[in-house]
Amino acid sequence: MATDSQKRSQTQAIARLRPVRRSGAHQAFLASFAGLIALCALFMILCTGLSVGVSFWAAPGIALLSAILAVVCCIPYFAILMWLDRNEREPILLVLSAFAWGAVMATGISALFNDTFQAFSTAVLQDEGMAGMLTASISAPFIEETSKAAALLAIYLFFHRYFDNVLDGLFYGGMVGLGFACFENFLYYTTQGSVPEVLVLAILRGVLTAAGTHICFTAITGIGFGLFRVLRRGVWRWLLPPAAWMVAMLAHFSWNTFMPFFGNEGDSLGTTLLVSVPAAVVVLQWPFLIAVGVIAVWSSIHERAIIQKYLRDENGVDPLEVLRLVPWRRRLFHQLKLLFSGRVGQWWRQGTRNDRLIRLAFEKWHMDRETSTGPAQDGQAHAAEILTLREELSALKAGNSPS
Repeated sequence: MATDSQKRSQTQAIARLRPVRRSGAHQAFLASFAGLIALCALFMILCTGLSVGVSFWAAPGIALLSAILAVVCCIPYFAILMWLDRNEREPILLVLSAFAWGAVMATGISALFNDTFQAFSTAVLQDEGMAGMLTASISAPFIEETSKAAALLAIYLFFHRYFDNVLDGLFYGGMVGLGFACFENFLYYTTQGSVPEVLVLAILRGVLTAAGTHICFTAITGIGFGLFRVLRRGVWRWLLPPAAWMVAMLAHFSWNTFMPFFGNEGDSLGTTLLVSVPAAVVVLQWPFLIAVGVIAVWSSIHERAIIQKYLRDENGVDPLEVLRLVPWRRRLFHQLKLLFSGRVGQWWRQGTRNDRLIRLAFEKWHMDRETSTGPAQDGQAHAAEILTLREELSALKAGNSPS
């Protein structure tokens, strides 16, 4: 077992290695991908703005109510996702970008593709009803899950350092799906002709079925990306993101295709809200939701283990401080105690120090995994970040702000 001084010497040696340089082709691909994203984003923002503008122009009262309900119904799910991210917080701008991608990019691309598919199917089949069913069962699962998965790919490629593990994939996927659901629900609500119809649809889409649809679908895809990140090496890991994407499409297909069979056209509103839709949720959504929930719990336990293991023998870190970091409720209680006792400065410094400590644990874990599965040079960036974090933590311990 290596001592702390030996581990620190190893970290310094790895940090001095030459950083891994990406090939010109790799850089060109990233630049091209970024340019394509920028162009698509600009176009979709214009389309989204036009769609919202038309809705408010045609029926301002219904549109305003639709917007309020769409946002309000998203708040509990946003809070749950942020709670899942309680240990190693993701940058808020990246979180909001993931939400915006789902709300603007993915919905815009999906609407264009689905409308085109439905128009083509109607022309071929001469049956608008059948064309709508095909769009819901074939086109929607494919294009919607693909356009949302593109967000996860972009985050992984361009913000790799913030994509740590399975829980991060699940979290980002859930945020993208939540953004998609929020704006899609708004569009559906605005098609209703009266306030009661909007309220009923909000209960159906925003309350009863929300968790098990887009949030869950894209979280499944995110789990695949997270497993790809954690496994580091091996040919089989390349199959995990597309496999998870296909499971997400399967879940989406199952819901869109079989949900109508749980009710009859003549059912009363009470039967629909209390029997038909809940039964469909239990049969078609719960298996996927339970699987995602189990993986979320396992990933949270894994994060806690990383924090405890890699800070346990860290020089300059009191064992009591590590004990306060996890579980999250201890950390929260300690910081609230500092805040409400009037020690605002100490509360701020402790919060910053907690964030740095957790980031240090993850960087040490990454370096350990990278160097154990490949050449030491692969861990260079993590080793350099470890040294920087240790300097910042030293300054914070002395009561100074890190430079």
